[in-house]
Order: sequence, then structure tokens, then C-alpha cells
Amino acid sequence: MLQFLSKAILPKEITAFERSYLEQLNKVALAIFAAHLPVFVLLAYLNDTGPLDAAGLTTLALVGPFVANRTLTNPRHVAMVCGVTSMILGGLLVHFEQGPVQIEMHFYFFAMLAMLAIYGNPMVIIAAAAAVSAHHLLLWAYLPRSVFNYDAPLWVVLVHALFVALESFATCAIARTIFSNVIGLDKIVQERTSKVRSLLTHMEQGFLTIDHQGEMAEERSAAVERWLGPVGDDLLFHTYLARHAPQEALALEMGLEQVFDDMLPLELTLGQLPNRFSTAAATFDIRYTPIFEGTDTPHPEDSSTDSSADLSADLAEPIPQQLLVVITNITAQVERERLELAQREVFQLFERAMQDRSGFREFFEESQRLVESVIHGHEADPAELRRNLHTLKGNTMLFGVHSVAQCCHHLENQLSEAER
Repeated sequence: MLQFLSKAILPKEITAFERSYLEQLNKVALAIFAAHLPVFVLLAYLNDTGPLDAAGLTTLALVGPFVANRTLTNPRHVAMVCGVTSMILGGLLVHFEQGPVQIEMHFYFFAMLAMLAIYGNPMVIIAAAAAVSAHHLLLWAYLPRSVFNYDAPLWVVLVHALFVALESFATCAIARTIFSNVIGLDKIVQERTSKVRSLLTHMEQGFLTIDHQGEMAEERSAAVERWLGPVGDDLLFHTYLARHAPQEALALEMGLEQVFDDMLPLELTLGQLPNRFSTAAATFDIRYTPIFEGTDTPHPEDSSTDSSADLSADLAEPIPQQLLVVITNITAQVERERLELAQREVFQLFERAMQDRSGFREFFEESQRLVESVIHGHEADPAELRRNLHTLKGNTMLFGVHSVAQCCHHLENQLSEAER
């Protein structure tokens, strides 16, 4: 019993969705209740049970929900008033239908108890069940013809109450289920969304999704804007990225067309997207994961088509709907790799110097001359500048100074681009 009561009492918090839902439902209930007035007057006229009494008593019954809807701020309380009012109207229906079908009019109570489950509040049903039980007991004692069209004993009233209790118990369970799975769903979604946002906020990786045009979804980890600045109106990821890495942004824009065109293997097109970029303060790694939607299953009637077409359809890769972009700050890793490379180069140079001191001195003097010619010879013949760079790159590679060789290679590329 205690467990039933704990389930019957809803949490005190009322979400915006529940408030809107109940307010709209209460307005519908008011309209339905108002429609009872002409029906009851007509029934009272046909059964000669007092049309004026029907008009007066029905109007009096309608006062409660209309006043409650105007004055009560808690929509759950208004719903309970509506639940009790529905049973009062049922009692009036049975009273004014004093004829051969008066007993059948009792189905109204059971129908209304079932419909009250839509409120999702077991207390509405409990209040309504208590009201109809009290109604039957009191009127059976003081005005029995208002309830039964025959001389019913007390056990008949108790049987009616038993069926009301059984239906109310089941209907309360249904109402609580409606509250948990429908009305309370908004709260569950908000809680889970809040948890996801909190998780994205505290992650040390940048997560975002983009579509075939490169447009970013609204949900993204806080690290993205912490590293790259506020998104603002730059909903396209390549436009947003162009603030810090214009070349990588251009490559991304062109590469996305190939990814979603489905002309080349997906693994190949994803591999061509830029996987690293640098800002003024950090270096980042980018990884892309395709997000697919479910594909349609071929209909059995299509099995008569050409087998080669079926084979090609089976071999065709699905086209991704979106890409999950994962950005990782690898500044520390790059710096560590740079220091490890510098340390290896120092060891290699030291080993060369120990093995061939004169050869190392010749390498050092030649490299110094080439470096000075590159630095101070920017206005010299471009062919001579490229030759010096190429020579310096070759010499440093022979001695294992790959950092200098890479720098020379980068300068050569810049010269080639400038001459185009």
C-alpha cells in the first residue's frame, strides 16, 4: 500500500512541458463539461425529471472547474477539480435519466475514470473515485431513486464501489506510466542533454559534427571554442578553420565534396582531408569518422533483377550523412618530438665529429657558408639561391640533421610557389 501511494504522488517539480500540457487539457475538459449542460436539460425534459433543475444543478457543477481554472496556479490542482467534477456530472446524468436505462448510465463513471488517465496523475483518479463512492453511499441512503431504478440493497452499492476501486487501481498505474514516459519525458531529455553538455564542456578534446556542406551542428564540445575562438556566424567548419589555417581550410572544403560525392572509396577521400593544423599558440590533430544512416532493405520482388546489378549494389559503399570531427591538442606531443629529434641530431653530430673530425669541420664550415648565402642572398640570382638550398639540404641529410633539411625543403616549395 505504501508503495502504491509513493507511486501515486507525483514529484513536486512541474516542468514547462507538463504545465503547458495540463493547461491545454484542462481547457479541453472545460469545453466538454460545458457541452453537458444542453444534453442534461434535454434528458431531464424527456424523462420528466425537471429541465430547470438540470440547468441549475449542471451550471452549479460547472462553477467549480471554471473558478479553479481562473484562480489556481497549479494545473495539477485544477486537474483534480476536473476529475471530481466529472463524477458529479456522472451523478447528475444518472439522476436525470430516471428510466429503464438508469443503471446503464453508470457506465459513464467507468468511462470517465479511464479517460482521466490522460492527465498522467494518479491523484486525479483517486479523487474522482472517492467522489463517486461518497456520492453513491450518500444518495443510496437519502435519495435512492437518484442512483438505482429498483430497491437496491447495500451490497449492490458495495459491488459498484469494488468495481470502481479495481478500475481506479489499474487506471492509476496507467496514469503513472503516462507521466513517466510521456509527460516526464521532457524532463528526462533535459537531464540527459544537460549531462551530455556537461560532458562536452569538460572534455579535453574538440568534438563536432558537420554535414556534406561542412555546416556544424549546434552541439559541440567547449574545447573547440576554447582553442579556436567563438563560432559566431561561421557555421561552416572550413570558414571557421580559415581564421587560423587557411590552407587546411581550403583543402577541407575541396575534400568534403569528394567524400560525399561517392566517386572514390570513402577511406581514400577521408585520408585526403587535412589531419593537422597549427595556430599561433598550438598544434592540433584532426580525425574524421563517418556517420551513416540505415539503408533500405531490397524488396523480395526485386530479386529477379540482373545479378550483376545486385552484385554492384552489394559492393557499393554507403554514403555518410555526417562526419564526426575530433580535434586533439598535440602541442606537447609535437614539442616532445621536436626535442627528441634535436637530441638525436646532437648525438649523431657528436658521433660524426668523433669519427671524422676534419670531415665534420668541413661540413660545418660549408653549411655555415651556405646558410649565410641563403640569409643574405635573397636578392641574388634565384637559381643560385635554389642551388644553395638544395646543397644545404643534401649535406644536412647526409649528417642526419633532418630538421634543417626539412626547413630547406619548405623554403624550396615556397620559392616554387612564388615563381608560379
